[in-house]
Amino acid sequence: VNQVYRNDDLISSLRIDGT
Repeated sequence: VNQVYRNDDLISSLRIDGT
């Protein structure tokens, strides 16, 4: 996960990981 991710992208990534 890149640190350049915006809030929306970060939340989406977390949801994809199921965290």
